[in-house]
Amino acid sequence: MLRLGCLTLQPKRGLSWDILDRDSVSSAGSCSLRVLNRKAGFDFPLEGPKTINGLLLESLEDIPEAGTTLSVDDHPVEILQVQNRMVKVVRILPHARTPEESKEAA
Repeated sequence: MLRLGCLTLQPKRGLSWDILDRDSVSSAGSCSLRVLNRKAGFDFPLEGPKTINGLLLESLEDIPEAGTTLSVDDHPVEILQVQNRMVKVVRILPHARTPEESKEAA
């Protein structure tokens, strides 16, 4: 597993995100959206919430349960762990592809 710098399911040595496989990233809820955008190639908005936890809570307007899935800015997100009214760990996938994009990629 390639570690680029800022998550794993059990963050070690200050890491807040990690590539799970070639199609998804695991991120601590406390990871900054700016870091996810720069290091993992996402394009989350930088106005408003500063962390993936904040963005998810703003989107859901409630504390989610582990196992909840949603789309945030066209990125499928699975909430893996919630603790103390905070999203602790999520799995983020790249943009959902339209059928046209899937044909172009093939």
